[in-house]
Amino acid sequence: MHDWKKTLLKSTDTMTTAIQCLTRGSMQIVLIVDGQGKLLGTITDGDIRRALVRPLGMDALAGEIMCTDPVTVSAGDSREIILGEMKSAKILQVPILDADGCVVGLETLQHLL
Repeated sequence: MHDWKKTLLKSTDTMTTAIQCLTRGSMQIVLIVDGQGKLLGTITDGDIRRALVRPLGMDALAGEIMCTDPVTVSAGDSREIILGEMKSAKILQVPILDADGCVVGLETLQHLL
């Protein structure tokens, strides 16, 4: 199992930092959180491509390029519910949140299957 905590960045980190995080990690996603761990958004390689086309520079902030309405699941959701959400949204990873909206995990389709 991969360490999902390595995917966490702040909204003030740069696109360069997000790309480095995507490159060194194997989860193919970056989770943008506030100081309390609350999910603010996500960044995938697709978000990076869209930012470059806009065009934004490599010093653009993660908060400018993140998806602010990502699909999420709740801690305690069953494997079937998580798989259903992922298949419905056609995504490969999904952040797991507690009742306060804080990230407590990250599930991948590869791991579930």
